[in-house]
Amino acid sequence: TMLYQLSKYGIFKTVPKSLEDNTNEVDDDRDDEAEAPAPSPPEQDVTVSSPFFSEQLMAFEVWLDFSPIHKYRLQTQVLPSPEQLPVVLQVLLSQFHRIRALELLKRFLDLGPWAANLSLSLGIFPYVIKLLQAPEYKSLLVCIWAYILAFDPACRVELLKDGAFSHFCQHLMWGLNDGDVDVTEAAQERTTAAFVLAAVSHEYPAGQRECVKLALHVHV
Repeated sequence: TMLYQLSKYGIFKTVPKSLEDNTNEVDDDRDDEAEAPAPSPPEQDVTVSSPFFSEQLMAFEVWLDFSPIHKYRLQTQVLPSPEQLPVVLQVLLSQFHRIRALELLKRFLDLGPWAANLSLSLGIFPYVIKLLQAPEYKSLLVCIWAYILAFDPACRVELLKDGAFSHFCQHLMWGLNDGDVDVTEAAQERTTAAFVLAAVSHEYPAGQRECVKLALHVHV
């Protein structure tokens, strides 16, 4: 089981704390007073060396390799959730595995509304809205947000609150002034960004006003 694998790789093991700092010496004439306790050492970030997360990502990738079969089965039944999905979402917190996790998440969302609904129910929203601030993940996140908004346009309310519309406006220009990118891929990403902006403004006056404020008409 998942808990057994976590304990197997030492995820739940207690990390020993560092030694406490030495206390200051007390004057001889104040021996009768109680010594003040030494201040606690600052907590340090500890990384547990374990192949657990890499193995979970690999297992999820193998599951995604059968996506054509999953899509066919989804036409007549509801699939059980892949057991690695909660771990994949948790891995988004790790910069080391983040790009691979986002790529796998994008492939998973391509399965359609079932996958989008499952991802949102597991709490994907705060991860993907915060990561929009990092330009190195923008291409993957624009596509991920297109899947999310196609399933649930109501998510645009939180995008507006977070001031995230500008990220998609900026992506409308992606690849136009960079000769090193693939022209076809760049055009697809700009089209995806345009879809996101259409979804966040369709019959939503607050979203329309934000797009005008961001001079969306200039970008297009």
